Amino acid sequence: MSRKQIVIRSTLLRALAGGVLAASALQATAGLVTSRAALGADDAIDWGQLAGNQATEYAGVSSVTSTLGVIAAASNSAGSLFRFDENDGAFTGNFAIGDKLVSTFFTSGPIVVDFTTGLSKIGAQIQANNYGAFTGVITAYDSANSVLESWGFVGDSNGNQDNSAIFIGISRANADIDHVSFSIAGGADFAINQVALSRMTDQRVPEPASWGLAALSLVGLGLSRRRKG
Repeated sequence: MSRKQIVIRSTLLRALAGGVLAASALQATAGLVTSRAALGADDAIDWGQLAGNQATEYAGVSSVTSTLGVIAAASNSAGSLFRFDENDGAFTGNFAIGDKLVSTFFTSGPIVVDFTTGLSKIGAQIQANNYGAFTGVITAYDSANSVLESWGFVGDSNGNQDNSAIFIGISRANADIDHVSFSIAGGADFAINQVALSRMTDQRVPEPASWGLAALSLVGLGLSRRRKG
């Protein structure tokens, strides 16, 4: 192989490696997250801090506090919020038994949770109050009420009480989420459980497959340099 060919090959391999690493970075900051574990949040709002269950009604919630002290307000844009526990005699769904819930209860919502500080991660499990297939929707807004991201995810509501309710969350590289809304596409009533959240920025690493491609590219670079020597 000539010196010119070696230089060209090395340049192509460098470009390939750079492209793979750039793609990995984009993949690592993808917005939709569909499991609580994958969201990697370090904080949460437990609705159990609201008194009552079995359909205790709240016209709105002016102040709830997360485990780490983030203060938020919660409301149902179409009416009141209602407090339930999974399997409390009034609510039977597919959350885990004992989960603390808020519901729109015969109205479509959305449930809006407004924070006093910017967040980078937010999410909760959601189910339609009517059994069957549905699409849960989460929308994140900045402080100017502009949409940052909006995602839908298909689920199936049932009464199994088995923690199979779908999780919908958003993870962003910046802590710029001011408030978030949860809803069901088509306007059905629904419930959500504990809200996971985080102020920390996204530190996730690229997927293992992407690392593997990057490693192969770097090996190729090493071989090219050895041939050049």
